[in-house]
Amino acid sequence: MSLLEIVRSDGRPARLVLRRCGRANLRANPDAADAEFRLLTHLAALGFPVPRALVHEPSCKAPWLLLDYREGEPVWHPPEGHALAMAGFLVDLHTIAPGDTLAFVPRQTMPDAPASTLLDLPAGLDWPPGAPDTRRLLHGDFWTGNVLWCSGRLAAVIDWEDAMIGDPLADLAIARSNLVWTHGTRACRAFTARYGSVMGLDPHRLRLWDIHAAVIMAPHAGDYAADWQDLGRKDVTEAVILERLQELVDGAVMP
Repeated sequence: MSLLEIVRSDGRPARLVLRRCGRANLRANPDAADAEFRLLTHLAALGFPVPRALVHEPSCKAPWLLLDYREGEPVWHPPEGHALAMAGFLVDLHTIAPGDTLAFVPRQTMPDAPASTLLDLPAGLDWPPGAPDTRRLLHGDFWTGNVLWCSGRLAAVIDWEDAMIGDPLADLAIARSNLVWTHGTRACRAFTARYGSVMGLDPHRLRLWDIHAAVIMAPHAGDYAADWQDLGRKDVTEAVILERLQELVDGAVMP
Protein backbone atom coordinates (compact mmCIF):
# COMPACT_ATOMS: atom_id res chain seq x y z
CA MET A 1 0.00 0.00 0.00
CA SER A 2 1.39 3.39 -1.01
CA LEU A 3 0.27 6.96 -0.34
CA LEU A 4 0.30 9.11 -3.47
CA GLU A 5 0.37 12.89 -3.24
CA ILE A 6 -0.68 14.48 -6.51
CA VAL A 7 -1.57 17.89 -7.90
CA ARG A 8 -4.86 18.04 -9.78
CA SER A 9 -5.22 19.81 -13.10
CA ASP A 10 -6.76 22.79 -11.27
CA GLY A 11 -3.67 23.04 -9.07
CA ARG A 12 -5.24 21.58 -5.91
CA PRO A 13 -3.26 18.92 -4.02
CA ALA A 14 -4.83 15.55 -3.34
CA ARG A 15 -3.95 12.29 -1.67
CA LEU A 16 -4.72 8.84 -3.03
CA VAL A 17 -3.95 5.32 -1.82
CA LEU A 18 -2.55 2.69 -4.19
CA ARG A 19 -3.20 -0.89 -3.06
CA ARG A 20 -1.40 -3.75 -4.76
CA CYS A 21 -2.56 -7.32 -4.25
CA GLY A 22 0.01 -9.54 -2.58
CA ARG A 23 0.88 -13.06 -3.68
CA ALA A 24 -0.99 -14.64 -0.78
CA ASN A 25 -4.16 -12.74 -1.67
CA LEU A 26 -3.90 -13.72 -5.32
CA ARG A 27 -3.33 -17.38 -4.44
CA ALA A 28 -6.46 -17.32 -2.30
CA ASN A 29 -8.44 -15.37 -4.89
CA PRO A 30 -7.00 -14.55 -8.33
CA ASP A 31 -9.75 -11.92 -8.67
CA ALA A 32 -8.83 -10.21 -5.39
CA ALA A 33 -8.42 -6.71 -6.87
CA ASP A 34 -11.75 -6.82 -8.69
CA ALA A 35 -13.53 -8.28 -5.65
CA GLU A 36 -12.19 -5.62 -3.29
CA PHE A 37 -13.03 -2.84 -5.76
CA ARG A 38 -16.60 -4.06 -6.18
CA LEU A 39 -17.06 -4.64 -2.45
CA LEU A 40 -15.83 -1.17 -1.46
CA THR A 41 -18.09 0.36 -4.10
CA HIS A 42 -21.04 -1.59 -2.69
CA LEU A 43 -20.30 -0.67 0.93
CA ALA A 44 -19.74 3.00 0.12
CA ALA A 45 -23.12 3.09 -1.65
CA LEU A 46 -24.69 1.71 1.55
CA GLY A 47 -23.10 4.51 3.58
CA PHE A 48 -20.38 2.51 5.32
CA PRO A 49 -17.22 4.40 6.38
CA VAL A 50 -14.82 2.81 3.92
CA PRO A 51 -12.37 4.18 1.36
CA ARG A 52 -14.01 5.00 -1.97
CA ALA A 53 -12.70 2.85 -4.80
CA LEU A 54 -11.79 5.06 -7.79
CA VAL A 55 -10.26 2.79 -10.42
CA HIS A 56 -8.60 -0.61 -10.62
CA GLU A 57 -6.63 -2.86 -12.94
CA PRO A 58 -7.48 -6.48 -12.14
CA SER A 59 -5.92 -8.22 -15.14
CA CYS A 60 -2.25 -7.19 -15.02
CA LYS A 61 0.55 -9.26 -13.44
CA ALA A 62 0.31 -7.26 -10.21
CA PRO A 63 -3.36 -6.22 -9.89
CA TRP A 64 -4.02 -2.94 -8.12
CA LEU A 65 -6.75 -0.52 -7.12
CA LEU A 66 -6.72 3.20 -6.39
CA LEU A 67 -8.65 4.52 -3.39
CA ASP A 68 -9.42 7.93 -2.00
CA TYR A 69 -7.51 8.93 1.12
CA ARG A 70 -9.43 8.98 4.38
CA GLU A 71 -8.35 11.34 7.13
CA GLY A 72 -7.73 9.46 10.36
CA GLU A 73 -5.34 7.02 11.95
CA PRO A 74 -5.38 4.02 14.28
CA VAL A 75 -5.43 4.79 18.00
CA TRP A 76 -2.83 2.80 19.88
CA HIS A 77 -4.01 3.87 23.37
CA PRO A 78 -7.75 3.42 22.78
CA PRO A 79 -10.40 4.38 25.34
CA GLU A 80 -13.09 1.80 26.09
CA GLY A 81 -15.62 3.73 24.03
CA HIS A 82 -13.70 2.87 20.90
CA ALA A 83 -14.50 -0.81 21.43
CA LEU A 84 -18.21 0.00 21.57
CA ALA A 85 -18.00 1.96 18.31
CA MET A 86 -16.21 -0.98 16.71
CA ALA A 87 -18.98 -3.29 17.89
CA GLY A 88 -21.53 -1.00 16.27
CA PHE A 89 -19.68 -1.17 12.98
CA LEU A 90 -19.51 -4.97 13.09
CA VAL A 91 -23.23 -5.18 13.86
CA ASP A 92 -24.01 -3.02 10.83
CA LEU A 93 -21.72 -5.11 8.64
CA HIS A 94 -23.20 -8.41 9.79
CA THR A 95 -26.75 -7.29 9.08
CA ILE A 96 -25.95 -7.31 5.35
CA ALA A 97 -27.63 -10.31 3.74
CA PRO A 98 -25.16 -11.45 1.04
CA GLY A 99 -27.60 -12.48 -1.69
CA ASP A 100 -26.72 -12.42 -5.38
CA THR A 101 -25.33 -8.88 -5.11
CA LEU A 102 -22.23 -10.18 -3.32
CA ALA A 103 -21.83 -13.40 -5.29
CA PHE A 104 -18.31 -12.29 -6.23
CA VAL A 105 -17.12 -12.35 -2.59
CA PRO A 106 -15.28 -15.60 -1.68
CA ARG A 107 -17.03 -18.08 0.61
CA GLN A 108 -15.48 -19.09 3.91
CA THR A 109 -14.02 -22.57 4.10
CA MET A 110 -13.80 -24.36 7.43
CA PRO A 111 -10.20 -24.28 8.72
CA ASP A 112 -8.49 -27.25 10.31
CA ALA A 113 -9.01 -27.93 13.99
CA PRO A 114 -6.67 -25.71 16.04
CA ALA A 115 -3.60 -27.21 17.64
CA SER A 116 -1.15 -25.31 19.84
CA THR A 117 1.84 -25.85 22.10
CA LEU A 118 1.71 -22.26 23.40
CA LEU A 119 -1.82 -22.35 24.83
CA ASP A 120 -3.57 -24.93 26.96
CA LEU A 121 -6.51 -26.19 24.92
CA PRO A 122 -9.50 -28.04 26.33
CA ALA A 123 -9.48 -31.80 25.92
CA GLY A 124 -11.80 -33.23 23.29
CA LEU A 125 -12.17 -29.98 21.38
CA ASP A 126 -15.57 -29.97 19.68
CA TRP A 127 -14.47 -28.78 16.25
CA PRO A 128 -15.84 -27.65 13.84
CA PRO A 129 -18.26 -25.28 15.56
CA GLY A 130 -21.21 -26.20 13.32
CA ALA A 131 -22.99 -24.24 10.64
CA PRO A 132 -24.20 -20.75 11.58
CA ASP A 133 -27.88 -19.85 11.43
CA THR A 134 -27.03 -17.26 8.80
CA ARG A 135 -23.95 -16.46 6.75
CA ARG A 136 -22.95 -12.85 6.54
CA LEU A 137 -20.38 -10.53 4.99
CA LEU A 138 -17.17 -10.70 7.05
CA HIS A 139 -14.32 -8.20 7.08
CA GLY A 140 -11.90 -11.05 7.76
CA ASP A 141 -9.29 -9.02 9.68
CA PHE A 142 -11.20 -6.61 11.89
CA TRP A 143 -8.65 -5.35 14.40
CA THR A 144 -7.37 -2.08 15.87
CA GLY A 145 -4.88 -1.37 13.08
CA ASN A 146 -7.59 -1.51 10.41
CA VAL A 147 -9.82 1.07 12.11
CA LEU A 148 -9.12 4.77 11.55
CA TRP A 149 -10.29 7.47 13.96
CA CYS A 150 -10.65 11.22 13.51
CA SER A 151 -11.64 13.60 16.33
CA GLY A 152 -12.71 10.64 18.44
CA ARG A 153 -15.05 9.19 15.81
CA LEU A 154 -14.67 6.07 13.71
CA ALA A 155 -13.62 7.51 10.35
CA ALA A 156 -13.00 4.44 8.21
CA VAL A 157 -12.39 0.70 8.23
CA ILE A 158 -9.67 -0.29 5.78
CA ASP A 159 -7.96 -3.39 4.32
CA TRP A 160 -10.82 -5.49 2.92
CA GLU A 161 -8.70 -8.02 1.04
CA ASP A 162 -9.72 -10.83 3.42
CA ALA A 163 -13.46 -10.21 3.15
CA MET A 164 -15.63 -13.30 2.74
CA ILE A 165 -19.12 -14.65 3.23
CA GLY A 166 -19.19 -16.86 6.29
CA ASP A 167 -19.85 -17.32 9.98
CA PRO A 168 -20.17 -13.91 11.70
CA LEU A 169 -18.81 -15.40 14.94
CA ALA A 170 -15.50 -16.02 13.16
CA ASP A 171 -15.26 -12.27 12.49
CA LEU A 172 -16.23 -11.50 16.07
CA ALA A 173 -13.56 -13.85 17.41
CA ILE A 174 -10.82 -12.26 15.31
CA ALA A 175 -11.74 -8.87 16.78
CA ARG A 176 -11.88 -10.27 20.33
CA SER A 177 -8.47 -11.94 20.02
CA ASN A 178 -6.99 -8.48 19.40
CA LEU A 179 -9.19 -6.39 21.66
CA VAL A 180 -8.53 -8.51 24.72
CA TRP A 181 -4.93 -7.28 24.93
CA THR A 182 -5.03 -3.97 23.04
CA HIS A 183 -8.12 -2.55 24.77
CA GLY A 184 -8.24 -4.78 27.85
CA THR A 185 -10.49 -7.52 29.16
CA ARG A 186 -13.26 -5.16 30.31
CA ALA A 187 -13.43 -3.40 26.95
CA CYS A 188 -13.47 -6.75 25.14
CA ARG A 189 -16.43 -7.86 27.27
CA ALA A 190 -18.23 -4.57 26.60
CA PHE A 191 -17.57 -4.95 22.86
CA THR A 192 -19.01 -8.47 22.91
CA ALA A 193 -22.02 -7.45 25.00
CA ARG A 194 -22.85 -4.58 22.62
CA TYR A 195 -22.60 -6.91 19.62
CA GLY A 196 -24.58 -9.68 21.31
CA SER A 197 -27.37 -7.35 22.44
CA VAL A 198 -28.27 -6.84 18.78
CA MET A 199 -27.06 -9.96 16.99
CA GLY A 200 -27.36 -12.58 19.71
CA LEU A 201 -24.58 -15.02 20.64
CA ASP A 202 -24.05 -18.75 20.91
CA PRO A 203 -21.41 -18.83 23.70
CA HIS A 204 -20.23 -22.35 22.87
CA ARG A 205 -19.69 -21.63 19.18
CA LEU A 206 -18.07 -18.26 19.94
CA ARG A 207 -15.61 -19.94 22.29
CA LEU A 208 -14.63 -22.41 19.58
CA TRP A 209 -13.93 -19.54 17.19
CA ASP A 210 -12.10 -17.70 20.01
CA ILE A 211 -9.86 -20.75 20.45
CA HIS A 212 -9.13 -20.87 16.74
CA ALA A 213 -8.27 -17.16 16.55
CA ALA A 214 -6.12 -17.33 19.70
CA VAL A 215 -4.14 -20.32 18.44
CA ILE A 216 -3.38 -18.54 15.17
CA MET A 217 -2.27 -15.39 16.99
CA ALA A 218 -0.21 -16.98 19.80
CA PRO A 219 2.92 -17.91 17.77
CA HIS A 220 3.29 -14.25 16.72
CA ALA A 221 2.87 -12.79 20.23
CA GLY A 222 6.52 -11.76 20.47
CA ASP A 223 6.43 -9.89 17.17
CA TYR A 224 3.14 -8.20 18.05
CA ALA A 225 4.53 -7.11 21.41
CA ALA A 226 7.66 -5.61 19.84
CA ASP A 227 5.57 -3.63 17.34
CA TRP A 228 3.19 -2.31 19.99
CA GLN A 229 5.99 -1.31 22.31
CA ASP A 230 7.49 0.68 19.43
CA LEU A 231 4.11 2.45 19.26
CA GLY A 232 4.37 3.43 22.91
CA ARG A 233 2.45 0.56 24.48
CA LYS A 234 5.07 -0.65 26.96
CA ASP A 235 2.32 -2.54 28.78
CA VAL A 236 1.89 -4.90 25.84
CA THR A 237 4.40 -7.71 26.33
CA GLU A 238 4.55 -11.19 24.90
CA ALA A 239 3.56 -12.60 28.31
CA VAL A 240 0.53 -10.31 28.52
CA ILE A 241 -0.65 -11.25 25.03
CA LEU A 242 -0.36 -14.97 25.75
CA GLU A 243 -2.09 -14.56 29.11
CA ARG A 244 -5.04 -12.74 27.55
CA LEU A 245 -5.30 -15.26 24.72
CA GLN A 246 -5.37 -18.06 27.26
CA GLU A 247 -8.27 -16.28 28.95
CA LEU A 248 -10.14 -16.42 25.64
CA VAL A 249 -9.40 -20.14 25.31
CA ASP A 250 -10.64 -20.72 28.88
CA GLY A 251 -13.90 -18.89 28.17
CA ALA A 252 -13.13 -16.22 30.77
CA VAL A 253 -13.86 -13.19 28.55
CA MET A 254 -17.57 -13.52 28.04
CA PRO A 255 -19.86 -10.60 28.97
